[in-house]
Amino acid sequence: MADNEVCAGCRRDNEEEMTVSWCNDYDEPVCRPCSKVHRRFVIPHDIVDINHIPNVKKVLSKTCKDHAGHKLIFFCVNHDEIVCPACLSESHKECDINHIEKAANGIKESSALHDLKERIHNQKGIIEKVKGEYIELSSKIDQDNKQQHKRLIQLRSTIDDRLNRLEKI
Repeated sequence: MADNEVCAGCRRDNEEEMTVSWCNDYDEPVCRPCSKVHRRFVIPHDIVDINHIPNVKKVLSKTCKDHAGHKLIFFCVNHDEIVCPACLSESHKECDINHIEKAANGIKESSALHDLKERIHNQKGIIEKVKGEYIELSSKIDQDNKQQHKRLIQLRSTIDDRLNRLEKI
């Protein structure tokens, strides 16, 4: 969920207050004033800071942009998108559809995720190797610089000695 999401209750009243909390009872984002109201119900609602909600839960409770009030609860495999029941009946009748929670669990266990983790592991190995080579080359460059500096000092000393001898002549 974007950090700048508008409160669901305020949006229903055509207002735009930014979300700071989450109501677990209504399963929707709420602003500071609405959060206060939700806590004052006869049986107070379970309100938590928006930053403490897992992203999957926030996505599960999103409403459809095409069908106001309909929650996005299905995943269309054919179109690789999350859809509401109305979208499903209108545009996805022939598609391979999963409930979003099943699709989310499938992602965790998928071979694509396993392959991605393996590629990340391999890339980390390459990065570590390059990092080691960089450190080794840096050290070698430092040593070469020190040697060249010593040679330059020796050369300067030799030149100074010869100039001093020439001046005496």
